[in-house]
Amino acid sequence: IIICIIKNKKLNSINENKKIFKIFLIIILIPIIIFIILLYKEIYLINHSNILLSYSSRGNGGFGDGYEFVYVINDKYCEEISIDVDLSYEYYNKLFLPKKLKKINKIELQNLGIEVAFSNDKYIYVYKNGKLIHKKKINEKYFNIDLDGIFYNE
Repeated sequence: IIICIIKNKKLNSINENKKIFKIFLIIILIPIIIFIILLYKEIYLINHSNILLSYSSRGNGGFGDGYEFVYVINDKYCEEISIDVDLSYEYYNKLFLPKKLKKINKIELQNLGIEVAFSNDKYIYVYKNGKLIHKKKINEKYFNIDLDGIFYNE
Protein backbone atom coordinates (compact mmCIF):
# COMPACT_ATOMS: atom_id res chain seq x y z
CA ILE A 1 0.00 0.00 0.00
CA ILE A 2 2.84 2.40 0.87
CA ILE A 3 4.59 1.75 -2.45
CA CYS A 4 1.35 2.32 -4.37
CA ILE A 5 0.70 5.60 -2.52
CA ILE A 6 4.24 6.86 -3.31
CA LYS A 7 3.94 5.91 -7.01
CA ASN A 8 0.53 7.58 -7.19
CA LYS A 9 1.94 10.82 -5.71
CA LYS A 10 4.83 10.78 -8.20
CA LEU A 11 2.45 10.29 -11.12
CA ASN A 12 0.23 13.13 -9.91
CA SER A 13 3.23 15.46 -9.57
CA ILE A 14 4.32 14.62 -13.16
CA ASN A 15 0.81 15.45 -14.42
CA GLU A 16 0.87 18.71 -12.46
CA ASN A 17 4.27 19.57 -14.00
CA LYS A 18 2.81 18.99 -17.47
CA LYS A 19 -0.10 21.32 -16.65
CA ILE A 20 2.28 23.97 -15.35
CA PHE A 21 4.42 23.64 -18.50
CA LYS A 22 1.35 24.05 -20.74
CA ILE A 23 0.24 27.15 -18.84
CA PHE A 24 3.77 28.59 -19.00
CA LEU A 25 3.92 27.93 -22.74
CA ILE A 26 0.60 29.70 -23.30
CA ILE A 27 1.73 32.69 -21.22
CA ILE A 28 4.90 32.97 -23.31
CA LEU A 29 3.14 32.56 -26.67
CA ILE A 30 0.38 35.15 -26.15
CA PRO A 31 2.69 38.24 -26.28
CA ILE A 32 4.57 36.80 -29.26
CA ILE A 33 1.34 36.25 -31.18
CA ILE A 34 0.10 39.76 -30.34
CA PHE A 35 3.43 41.25 -31.49
CA ILE A 36 3.30 39.36 -34.80
CA ILE A 37 -0.28 40.49 -35.45
CA LEU A 38 0.58 44.15 -34.77
CA LEU A 39 3.74 43.93 -36.88
CA TYR A 40 1.78 42.45 -39.77
CA LYS A 41 -0.81 45.23 -39.48
CA GLU A 42 1.83 47.93 -39.71
CA ILE A 43 3.60 46.24 -42.63
CA TYR A 44 0.23 46.03 -44.38
CA LEU A 45 -0.40 49.75 -43.75
CA ILE A 46 3.03 50.66 -45.13
CA ASN A 47 2.73 48.54 -48.25
CA HIS A 48 -0.78 49.74 -49.08
CA SER A 49 -0.20 53.44 -48.49
CA ASN A 50 0.39 56.02 -51.19
CA ILE A 51 2.31 58.53 -49.11
CA LEU A 52 4.67 58.28 -46.15
CA LEU A 53 5.36 61.47 -44.19
CA SER A 54 8.47 61.53 -42.04
CA TYR A 55 8.46 64.04 -39.19
CA SER A 56 10.92 64.96 -36.48
CA SER A 57 9.95 66.44 -33.16
CA ARG A 58 12.79 68.39 -31.57
CA GLY A 59 11.01 68.80 -28.25
CA ASN A 60 12.72 71.43 -26.11
CA GLY A 61 16.04 70.77 -27.81
CA GLY A 62 17.49 68.83 -24.92
CA PHE A 63 19.57 65.68 -25.22
CA GLY A 64 17.33 62.73 -26.06
CA ASP A 65 14.27 64.97 -26.24
CA GLY A 66 13.54 64.41 -29.93
CA TYR A 67 11.35 61.87 -31.68
CA GLU A 68 11.12 60.61 -35.23
CA PHE A 69 7.70 59.48 -36.37
CA VAL A 70 6.11 58.44 -39.65
CA TYR A 71 2.55 58.71 -40.93
CA VAL A 72 1.28 56.46 -43.70
CA ILE A 73 -1.53 57.87 -45.81
CA ASN A 74 -3.99 56.30 -48.20
CA ASP A 75 -7.51 57.23 -49.29
CA LYS A 76 -8.86 55.09 -46.44
CA TYR A 77 -6.49 55.84 -43.57
CA CYS A 78 -3.91 58.17 -42.08
CA GLU A 79 -2.03 56.31 -39.35
CA GLU A 80 1.15 56.73 -37.36
CA ILE A 81 3.37 53.67 -37.51
CA SER A 82 5.78 52.53 -34.85
CA ILE A 83 8.10 50.40 -36.98
CA ASP A 84 11.54 51.98 -37.15
CA VAL A 85 11.76 53.16 -40.76
CA ASP A 86 13.78 56.32 -40.20
CA LEU A 87 13.10 57.90 -43.57
CA SER A 88 15.11 61.06 -42.93
CA TYR A 89 18.31 59.39 -44.11
CA GLU A 90 19.20 57.88 -47.47
CA TYR A 91 20.17 54.57 -45.84
CA TYR A 92 16.80 54.10 -44.19
CA ASN A 93 15.63 50.69 -43.09
CA LYS A 94 14.28 49.12 -46.28
CA LEU A 95 13.17 45.86 -44.70
CA PHE A 96 9.53 46.89 -44.27
CA LEU A 97 9.27 49.45 -47.08
CA PRO A 98 7.84 49.02 -50.58
CA LYS A 99 10.36 48.59 -53.38
CA LYS A 100 9.03 51.52 -55.45
CA LEU A 101 9.22 54.14 -52.70
CA LYS A 102 10.42 57.47 -54.05
CA LYS A 103 11.29 60.67 -52.20
CA ILE A 104 9.35 63.68 -53.49
CA ASN A 105 8.88 67.31 -52.47
CA LYS A 106 5.74 69.31 -51.69
CA ILE A 107 5.38 70.57 -55.28
CA GLU A 108 5.45 67.03 -56.68
CA LEU A 109 2.92 66.04 -54.02
CA GLN A 110 0.62 68.87 -55.12
CA ASN A 111 1.02 67.74 -58.74
CA LEU A 112 -0.45 64.40 -57.61
CA GLY A 113 -3.50 66.32 -56.36
CA ILE A 114 -2.60 65.83 -52.69
CA GLU A 115 -1.86 68.52 -50.15
CA VAL A 116 -0.75 67.96 -46.57
CA ALA A 117 -1.09 70.69 -43.96
CA PHE A 118 0.07 70.75 -40.38
CA SER A 119 -1.64 73.08 -37.95
CA ASN A 120 -0.65 74.57 -34.61
CA ASP A 121 -3.50 72.67 -32.93
CA LYS A 122 -1.52 69.47 -33.68
CA TYR A 123 -3.60 68.08 -36.49
CA ILE A 124 -2.49 66.77 -39.85
CA TYR A 125 -4.90 67.67 -42.63
CA VAL A 126 -4.77 65.71 -45.87
CA TYR A 127 -6.54 67.09 -48.93
CA LYS A 128 -7.05 65.24 -52.18
CA ASN A 129 -8.16 67.35 -55.16
CA GLY A 130 -9.14 70.13 -52.75
CA LYS A 131 -11.33 67.89 -50.59
CA LEU A 132 -10.44 67.08 -46.98
CA ILE A 133 -10.00 63.31 -46.69
CA HIS A 134 -8.22 63.03 -43.33
CA LYS A 135 -7.90 65.03 -40.14
CA LYS A 136 -5.61 63.24 -37.70
CA LYS A 137 -4.65 64.36 -34.19
CA ILE A 138 -0.93 64.10 -33.49
CA ASN A 139 0.42 62.68 -30.25
CA GLU A 140 0.64 65.31 -27.51
CA LYS A 141 4.29 64.49 -26.70
CA TYR A 142 5.41 65.84 -30.10
CA PHE A 143 6.18 69.52 -30.49
CA ASN A 144 8.61 71.70 -32.48
CA ILE A 145 7.77 69.44 -35.41
CA ASP A 146 9.45 69.56 -38.82
CA LEU A 147 8.61 67.63 -41.95
CA ASP A 148 11.73 65.67 -42.86
CA GLY A 149 10.54 63.98 -46.00
CA ILE A 150 7.67 62.99 -48.21
CA PHE A 151 7.78 59.59 -49.84
CA TYR A 152 5.49 58.35 -52.60
CA ASN A 153 4.70 54.71 -53.23
CA GLU A 154 4.30 54.35 -57.00
